[in-house]
Formats: sequence, structure tokens, C-alpha cells
Amino acid sequence: MAAYELHRRMQNVARDAMAMTRDALRPGLTLAQVRGLCEKHLLELGADGLASPVSSDTVCR
Repeated sequence: MAAYELHRRMQNVARDAMAMTRDALRPGLTLAQVRGLCEKHLLELGADGLASPVSSDTVCR
């Protein structure tokens, strides 16, 4: 796979994961829960790893 195609695929995975996470948002979720949802969606869409672990449990308001 050419570098251009790989970057395009990565962008599509990120875009789709963010949209799925946005649709799952609801009041009271902590930052860690939102990040967990996003990470779950990234992996479901084909990401082969994540940059860093969840490190915060701040409530999103």
C-alpha cells in the first residue's frame, strides 16, 4: 500500500471513529469514558494500536 493510500485510510478511520464517538456522547460521561469509547471505535475500525493510555477521569461538563 502506498504511503498516500495508507494516510487516507488512517484519516478515514479517525474521522469515522470521531463521528461514532460524537453520536454516543451524553451528559455525565467522564473524559476517560469518552476516550475509551473513541479508542474502542478506532480498534473496531481497524486501528492496530493507540498512542497512549487513558490517564484522566475528569468529568466533561
